[in-house]
Amino acid sequence: MKAVLYNDFKLVRNIALPFVIFIGAILALSFVVRGKFPKQLFLQWAFIMVFTLRSQVVFGDKFKDFQKFMTMPVSIRDYSLAKIIKNLIVFIITSLVFLIGMITSSDGDRLILNMYVNILIALDFFALSLSHLIFTKYKKGLVSLLYGLLIVGFGIIFGLIYMTNYDILINYRPIFIVGSIIICILSFGLDYKYSTKYLREGIGWKFF
Repeated sequence: MKAVLYNDFKLVRNIALPFVIFIGAILALSFVVRGKFPKQLFLQWAFIMVFTLRSQVVFGDKFKDFQKFMTMPVSIRDYSLAKIIKNLIVFIITSLVFLIGMITSSDGDRLILNMYVNILIALDFFALSLSHLIFTKYKKGLVSLLYGLLIVGFGIIFGLIYMTNYDILINYRPIFIVGSIIICILSFGLDYKYSTKYLREGIGWKFF
């Protein structure tokens, strides 16, 4: 499993580094021109980077290393678990970047921040896990569109519910946090169970 993770994160580094350099250059240029740190611009670019990087890392994986690792002492379960752990680490890092963007944004809207931390971040992970297991079955990069639609759908539906009942729901914050943890654990387990199943069955191993 360690070998799979090491191989994957070499690829993640090659994908992420250009994004970081590009965004850093944009922010630096904006600082030079405007004379101040563009907090709102950082939030916008953080969101773009989060979605693009996740899509590239999670749905750009064509499992081309599958056969190579199957010739080594690596089981399908270990291979599948390594892929999901990679996704989890990328999710955590990109979520932290997005949270920093929201915390440092100039509008200081804590309602959106609380909503994201309390419930949307868990639904985000659920959407990513669900999309990944579907991707594992069909090996189609277009599944990233499903992930995008799920994020937008969850954001609109639960966002409206949360904002219109904010004064009431904020009192149940501990319940939301516990519920979010449960959702994340179940999402991880669901992804692992079915991704391993689809890898074992070898469905759709003809690459496009």
